[in-house]
Amino acid sequence: MANEQRRSWGAVLHTEPILAMFKQKLPKGITLSLNYNDSNSFRPSQVGTDIYGKQLPSPSGKTKDYGFLVTALDNKVSLRMTWYKTSQATTTLSDPFGMKGWVAGGVVRTMNALMQETQNGWNDSQTTRELLVNKWFFGSTYDQAIANQALPADWRNQLSTLVNQPLRIRHAAVDGDPTYTPEGAINPSTMQPYLAPPLTADEIEYRRAWFAARTDAQWFRPLDQAWAPLQGFNKVQDGNRFYWNGSSPGTLTLSNDLVSKGTEIELTANPTRNWRMTFNAAQVSAVRDNILPDWTAFIAKNKDFWLEGFNNNAGGTDQLNYWKQDGIADVRHWGGTINYSPEIDTFGGRMLASVYGPYVNALAGTGRAVSELRKWRYNFVTNYSFSEGRFKNVNVGGAVRWQDKTAIGYLPKYNSDAGIWATDVDNPIYGPSEANYDVWIGYRHKLNNRVTWEIQLNVRDLFSSDELIPISANPDGTVAQVRIPSQTTWQLTNTFKF
Repeated sequence: MANEQRRSWGAVLHTEPILAMFKQKLPKGITLSLNYNDSNSFRPSQVGTDIYGKQLPSPSGKTKDYGFLVTALDNKVSLRMTWYKTSQATTTLSDPFGMKGWVAGGVVRTMNALMQETQNGWNDSQTTRELLVNKWFFGSTYDQAIANQALPADWRNQLSTLVNQPLRIRHAAVDGDPTYTPEGAINPSTMQPYLAPPLTADEIEYRRAWFAARTDAQWFRPLDQAWAPLQGFNKVQDGNRFYWNGSSPGTLTLSNDLVSKGTEIELTANPTRNWRMTFNAAQVSAVRDNILPDWTAFIAKNKDFWLEGFNNNAGGTDQLNYWKQDGIADVRHWGGTINYSPEIDTFGGRMLASVYGPYVNALAGTGRAVSELRKWRYNFVTNYSFSEGRFKNVNVGGAVRWQDKTAIGYLPKYNSDAGIWATDVDNPIYGPSEANYDVWIGYRHKLNNRVTWEIQLNVRDLFSSDELIPISANPDGTVAQVRIPSQTTWQLTNTFKF
């Protein structure tokens, strides 16, 4: 339970009475006020858990701002400036690559892929070598001599013994066996090279029994023992087969700290009794820190397991097959008899693309300004009301809204420490700045002593364009996503004031 207090206080100092105490005063028509505010906040309803299930601190924030307001020419001109700093702790970090889901999802797919031959319809596409299966369940503490013996002819009579031994190598992988299938042999069904020596119906039946005999402790043996029990892994029985299900806890939260600093300026002028102008500008920058602190130990403990043997095949992942596999990372998640799975559909490829890579990219932002924010925004609004002549009671005005460019992607950079291509936060790819224009015209008429009628036409985004606006970029700089720009809208309103 959160045990925190929300606090806010502020102070405003009007300089006229202070100066008067010392028999001083500002020039005629000028006033000056100083202000300071200090506040904190927290959100106990949004407390999440870290990668190991521990409750995170409540998201909290602290804000301090100070500034001044000066008026001149008897309030015809005023200038307000504010400087602020906001520190946010344990804020939620976005998850564009699905780290929270794939950290468990990639493992579940691999567990199911180990026993792919037991799944109906995939019997001829199991490419995972028996030595990798045995390594998953037993590490290096199994009898390799037994594992290298093919299934005996009377295997049904020995099944109770066989299921408690290492997984037997398939007959077609044993040199000298009548069914021996070497690498490069052509599969007559596809007229393409086999991806793996084929399994017999007896071997598939034996393997269903063998995998069913594995204990949960054996299934979870290579996994992080402090993490695995939290993922809700469970067996789902489906006829004569079963598969694994599971996902990360819904409370899992990716967190970081964020420090924002900015300046706000507002200048208001009334050159005449009927003419009013306002200009405001805002500049903001934000820096991330303490990014994914709970993941540091988790990644260090599991990375080598996820990426064992990853991408060390000269032909690349898509050239893998049964004979070339040399690590758990090579286990593919889907079947198929002609082509091996693409990199992202192998255990190592999935964990690299959706977990380890995004983790490295996130850390690269430590201590760096968040480029996704628009650094500057400007707005200018003006309105003139006619009080006499042929345009009496007519008002006309307009506005300009300008937004600075924003980062929509980043160029890649090779991270030699991680051994992967990562986001180069020092080389953002920017989208365009944006400017929008609005105009309006109105008329006011007093119908009687009690009722006033007002009508106004507003045109928003006067010079709108049909050109699509980039919002996301690929690592090579090409546009990945766009949005439709705002279109010109016309709004006519009638108002009766009593």
